[in-house]
Amino acid sequence: MIYIWVRRTVDWNDSEAVSAQLPSDLVEPVAVWNDCFSVPFHQFRQRVCDIARINHAQVHGAVCCEWDAIPDGELVLPVDDDDWFSPDIGLRLLAAREEQSASLTWRSSFLEVPISVRHQIGRARRRLIPATPQRYVLTTNNYAMAKGADTYALLKKHSEADRYFKLKQGAGFERLDARLSIMNRTMGSRTALRQKRAPFLKQKLLLSYYRYRWLYTRNLSAELKWAQPYQNMMNELLQALVGRSGRRSAKRCHPRGRGARNNK
Repeated sequence: MIYIWVRRTVDWNDSEAVSAQLPSDLVEPVAVWNDCFSVPFHQFRQRVCDIARINHAQVHGAVCCEWDAIPDGELVLPVDDDDWFSPDIGLRLLAAREEQSASLTWRSSFLEVPISVRHQIGRARRRLIPATPQRYVLTTNNYAMAKGADTYALLKKHSEADRYFKLKQGAGFERLDARLSIMNRTMGSRTALRQKRAPFLKQKLLLSYYRYRWLYTRNLSAELKWAQPYQNMMNELLQALVGRSGRRSAKRCHPRGRGARNNK
Protein backbone atom coordinates (compact mmCIF):
# COMPACT_ATOMS: atom_id res chain seq x y z
CA MET A 1 0.00 0.00 0.00
CA ILE A 2 1.07 3.57 -0.73
CA TYR A 3 -0.13 6.46 1.43
CA ILE A 4 -1.18 9.82 0.00
CA TRP A 5 -0.46 12.51 2.58
CA VAL A 6 -2.10 15.89 1.99
CA ARG A 7 0.07 18.48 3.67
CA ARG A 8 -1.54 20.60 6.36
CA THR A 9 -4.13 22.97 4.96
CA VAL A 10 -6.84 25.39 6.09
CA ASP A 11 -10.47 24.40 6.66
CA TRP A 12 -11.70 26.27 3.61
CA ASN A 13 -15.34 25.83 4.67
CA ASP A 14 -14.72 28.07 7.69
CA SER A 15 -14.61 31.61 6.29
CA GLU A 16 -13.60 33.12 9.66
CA ALA A 17 -10.71 30.67 10.05
CA VAL A 18 -9.57 31.39 6.51
CA SER A 19 -9.63 35.16 7.15
CA ALA A 20 -7.74 34.75 10.43
CA GLN A 21 -4.98 32.69 8.80
CA LEU A 22 -4.52 34.75 5.63
CA PRO A 23 -0.92 35.88 5.14
CA SER A 24 -0.60 39.67 5.06
CA ASP A 25 0.21 39.65 1.35
CA LEU A 26 -3.15 38.00 0.57
CA VAL A 27 -5.49 40.21 2.61
CA GLU A 28 -5.96 42.83 -0.12
CA PRO A 29 -6.11 40.35 -3.05
CA VAL A 30 -8.77 38.28 -1.28
CA ALA A 31 -10.84 41.39 -0.55
CA VAL A 32 -10.67 42.31 -4.25
CA TRP A 33 -11.59 38.72 -5.18
CA ASN A 34 -14.69 38.77 -2.98
CA ASP A 35 -15.75 42.09 -4.50
CA CYS A 36 -15.35 40.82 -8.06
CA PHE A 37 -16.66 37.26 -8.07
CA SER A 38 -19.90 35.53 -7.13
CA VAL A 39 -17.97 32.64 -5.55
CA PRO A 40 -16.11 33.86 -2.43
CA PHE A 41 -12.42 33.05 -2.16
CA HIS A 42 -12.81 30.45 0.61
CA GLN A 43 -15.54 28.59 -1.33
CA PHE A 44 -13.37 28.58 -4.47
CA ARG A 45 -10.48 27.07 -2.54
CA GLN A 46 -12.78 24.47 -0.96
CA ARG A 47 -14.00 23.38 -4.40
CA VAL A 48 -10.40 23.14 -5.65
CA CYS A 49 -9.66 20.96 -2.62
CA ASP A 50 -12.72 18.80 -3.36
CA ILE A 51 -11.55 18.26 -6.95
CA ALA A 52 -8.15 17.13 -5.68
CA ARG A 53 -9.80 14.73 -3.23
CA ILE A 54 -11.84 13.20 -6.04
CA ASN A 55 -8.59 12.67 -7.94
CA HIS A 56 -6.74 11.17 -4.97
CA ALA A 57 -9.58 8.69 -4.38
CA GLN A 58 -9.05 7.33 -7.91
CA VAL A 59 -5.42 6.30 -7.32
CA HIS A 60 -5.14 2.51 -7.38
CA GLY A 61 -3.08 0.87 -4.66
CA ALA A 62 -3.04 4.01 -2.50
CA VAL A 63 -5.04 5.47 0.36
CA CYS A 64 -5.25 9.02 1.73
CA CYS A 65 -4.09 9.19 5.33
CA GLU A 66 -3.07 11.61 8.08
CA TRP A 67 0.63 11.57 8.95
CA ASP A 68 0.28 9.97 12.38
CA ALA A 69 -1.78 7.09 10.97
CA ILE A 70 0.86 6.11 8.37
CA PRO A 71 3.06 3.19 9.53
CA ASP A 72 6.78 3.89 9.71
CA GLY A 73 8.68 2.71 6.65
CA GLU A 74 5.69 2.87 4.30
CA LEU A 75 5.93 4.83 1.06
CA VAL A 76 4.39 8.32 1.28
CA LEU A 77 3.17 10.46 -1.61
CA PRO A 78 3.12 14.07 -0.34
CA VAL A 79 0.78 16.52 -2.04
CA ASP A 80 -0.83 19.93 -1.54
CA ASP A 81 -4.61 20.18 -1.39
CA ASP A 82 -4.96 21.34 -5.02
CA ASP A 83 -2.68 18.95 -6.93
CA TRP A 84 -3.35 15.67 -8.76
CA PHE A 85 -1.93 12.19 -9.39
CA SER A 86 -2.24 9.73 -12.24
CA PRO A 87 -4.63 6.89 -11.27
CA ASP A 88 -1.90 4.30 -11.86
CA ILE A 89 0.87 6.05 -9.93
CA GLY A 90 0.55 3.73 -6.94
CA LEU A 91 0.94 0.57 -9.01
CA ARG A 92 3.75 2.14 -11.08
CA LEU A 93 5.75 3.10 -8.00
CA LEU A 94 5.31 -0.26 -6.29
CA ALA A 95 6.47 -2.03 -9.45
CA ALA A 96 9.48 0.29 -9.88
CA ARG A 97 10.65 0.26 -6.27
CA GLU A 98 13.49 -2.23 -6.01
CA GLU A 99 14.31 -1.72 -2.33
CA GLN A 100 12.02 -1.05 0.64
CA SER A 101 14.04 2.03 1.63
CA ALA A 102 14.26 3.54 -1.86
CA SER A 103 12.72 6.92 -2.67
CA LEU A 104 11.28 7.65 -6.11
CA THR A 105 10.87 10.64 -8.38
CA TRP A 106 9.37 11.22 -11.81
CA ARG A 107 8.97 14.01 -14.36
CA SER A 108 7.24 17.15 -13.13
CA SER A 109 4.14 18.48 -14.85
CA PHE A 110 2.54 21.87 -14.25
CA LEU A 111 -0.88 23.31 -15.00
CA GLU A 112 -0.31 27.00 -14.45
CA VAL A 113 -0.16 30.52 -15.84
CA PRO A 114 3.27 32.23 -15.63
CA ILE A 115 3.43 34.32 -12.46
CA SER A 116 6.11 36.74 -13.67
CA VAL A 117 8.11 37.73 -16.74
CA ARG A 118 11.06 35.75 -15.38
CA HIS A 119 8.87 32.68 -14.98
CA GLN A 120 7.54 33.07 -18.52
CA ILE A 121 11.03 33.42 -19.96
CA GLY A 122 12.16 30.30 -18.10
CA ARG A 123 9.24 28.29 -19.48
CA ALA A 124 9.96 29.48 -23.01
CA ARG A 125 13.64 28.61 -22.64
CA ARG A 126 12.83 25.06 -21.54
CA ARG A 127 10.50 24.60 -24.51
CA LEU A 128 13.19 25.76 -26.94
CA ILE A 129 16.05 24.00 -25.13
CA PRO A 130 14.60 20.94 -23.31
CA ALA A 131 17.93 20.32 -21.55
CA THR A 132 17.55 23.61 -19.62
CA PRO A 133 17.45 22.62 -15.93
CA GLN A 134 14.49 23.56 -13.76
CA ARG A 135 14.99 25.36 -10.49
CA TYR A 136 13.77 22.31 -8.58
CA VAL A 137 14.24 18.63 -9.38
CA LEU A 138 11.81 17.62 -6.65
CA THR A 139 8.68 19.71 -6.96
CA THR A 140 5.41 19.81 -5.03
CA ASN A 141 4.23 16.26 -5.78
CA ASN A 142 6.72 14.47 -8.04
CA TYR A 143 8.48 12.35 -5.40
CA ALA A 144 7.77 9.71 -2.78
CA MET A 145 9.76 8.65 0.29
CA ALA A 146 9.41 6.18 3.13
CA LYS A 147 7.92 7.61 6.31
CA GLY A 148 10.42 8.19 9.09
CA ALA A 149 11.54 10.75 11.62
CA ASP A 150 14.25 11.87 9.20
CA THR A 151 11.89 12.26 6.22
CA TYR A 152 9.03 14.28 7.76
CA ALA A 153 10.65 17.65 6.93
CA LEU A 154 11.51 16.45 3.42
CA LEU A 155 7.97 15.30 2.71
CA LYS A 156 6.45 18.40 4.29
CA LYS A 157 8.45 20.86 2.16
CA HIS A 158 9.58 20.01 -1.35
CA SER A 159 12.36 22.63 -1.31
CA GLU A 160 13.98 20.76 1.60
CA ALA A 161 13.62 17.48 -0.29
CA ASP A 162 15.16 19.07 -3.37
CA ARG A 163 18.11 20.35 -1.35
CA TYR A 164 18.60 16.85 0.11
CA PHE A 165 18.35 15.25 -3.35
CA LYS A 166 21.03 17.55 -4.76
CA LEU A 167 23.28 17.10 -1.74
CA LYS A 168 23.10 13.32 -2.22
CA GLN A 169 23.39 13.75 -6.02
CA GLY A 170 20.27 11.64 -6.41
CA ALA A 171 21.65 8.66 -4.48
CA GLY A 172 18.89 6.52 -3.00
CA PHE A 173 16.31 7.69 -5.54
CA GLU A 174 14.87 5.61 -8.37
CA ARG A 175 13.81 7.81 -11.30
CA LEU A 176 10.89 7.12 -13.62
CA ASP A 177 10.68 8.69 -17.05
CA ALA A 178 6.95 9.32 -16.82
CA ARG A 179 4.50 12.09 -15.95
CA LEU A 180 2.56 10.72 -13.00
CA SER A 181 1.42 13.93 -11.31
CA ILE A 182 0.34 17.51 -11.98
CA MET A 183 0.94 20.60 -9.89
CA ASN A 184 -2.29 22.55 -10.38
CA ARG A 185 -1.39 26.14 -9.52
CA THR A 186 -4.77 27.87 -9.57
CA MET A 187 -5.58 31.57 -9.75
CA GLY A 188 -6.44 31.32 -6.04
CA SER A 189 -2.98 30.13 -4.99
CA ARG A 190 -0.81 32.40 -2.86
CA THR A 191 1.84 32.49 -5.56
CA ALA A 192 -0.64 33.63 -8.20
CA LEU A 193 -2.43 36.19 -6.02
CA ARG A 194 0.24 37.94 -4.01
CA GLN A 195 1.49 41.33 -5.15
CA LYS A 196 4.73 42.59 -3.63
CA ARG A 197 5.36 46.07 -4.99
CA ALA A 198 2.01 47.64 -5.87
CA PRO A 199 -1.62 47.71 -4.77
CA PHE A 200 -3.56 44.70 -5.96
CA LEU A 201 -5.80 45.90 -8.79
CA LYS A 202 -9.10 44.49 -9.99
CA GLN A 203 -7.78 44.62 -13.54
CA LYS A 204 -4.97 42.27 -12.55
CA LEU A 205 -7.44 39.79 -11.10
CA LEU A 206 -9.68 39.83 -14.17
CA LEU A 207 -6.69 39.40 -16.46
CA SER A 208 -5.67 36.38 -14.38
CA TYR A 209 -9.21 35.03 -14.67
CA TYR A 210 -9.21 35.20 -18.48
CA ARG A 211 -5.78 33.57 -18.69
CA TYR A 212 -6.88 30.72 -16.45
CA ARG A 213 -10.08 30.23 -18.44
CA TRP A 214 -7.84 29.75 -21.47
CA LEU A 215 -5.55 27.40 -19.54
CA TYR A 216 -8.33 25.01 -18.52
CA THR A 217 -9.64 24.70 -22.07
CA ARG A 218 -6.28 23.73 -23.61
CA ASN A 219 -5.66 20.20 -24.85
CA LEU A 220 -3.59 18.07 -22.52
CA SER A 221 -0.69 16.03 -23.86
CA ALA A 222 -1.24 12.30 -24.40
CA GLU A 223 0.72 11.52 -21.20
CA LEU A 224 -1.61 13.69 -19.13
CA LYS A 225 -5.00 12.73 -20.57
CA TRP A 226 -5.77 11.05 -17.25
CA ALA A 227 -6.23 14.59 -15.86
CA GLN A 228 -8.95 15.61 -18.34
CA PRO A 229 -11.89 15.12 -15.91
CA TYR A 230 -10.21 17.33 -13.30
CA GLN A 231 -9.29 19.99 -15.84
CA ASN A 232 -12.95 20.04 -16.92
CA MET A 233 -14.03 20.49 -13.29
CA MET A 234 -11.65 23.42 -12.93
CA ASN A 235 -13.06 24.98 -16.09
CA GLU A 236 -16.59 24.63 -14.71
CA LEU A 237 -15.48 26.22 -11.44
CA LEU A 238 -14.04 29.23 -13.24
CA GLN A 239 -17.25 29.63 -15.21
CA ALA A 240 -19.13 29.70 -11.91
CA LEU A 241 -16.97 32.58 -10.66
CA VAL A 242 -18.91 34.95 -12.91
CA GLY A 243 -22.22 33.13 -12.91
CA ARG A 244 -25.52 35.00 -13.14
CA SER A 245 -25.28 36.44 -9.62
CA GLY A 246 -21.71 37.60 -10.16
CA ARG A 247 -21.84 39.22 -13.57
CA ARG A 248 -22.59 42.67 -12.20
CA SER A 249 -19.53 42.51 -9.92
CA ALA A 250 -17.34 41.19 -12.74
CA LYS A 251 -18.55 44.01 -14.97
CA ARG A 252 -17.43 46.56 -12.38
CA CYS A 253 -14.04 44.90 -12.19
CA HIS A 254 -13.46 44.68 -15.94
CA PRO A 255 -10.88 47.25 -17.16
CA ARG A 256 -13.10 48.28 -20.10
CA GLY A 257 -16.33 48.11 -18.13
CA ARG A 258 -17.69 45.09 -20.03
CA GLY A 259 -18.92 41.88 -18.48
CA ALA A 260 -16.81 38.74 -18.43
CA ARG A 261 -16.83 36.54 -21.53
CA ASN A 262 -15.92 32.97 -22.25
CA ASN A 263 -12.34 33.42 -23.41
CA LYS A 264 -11.71 30.09 -25.11
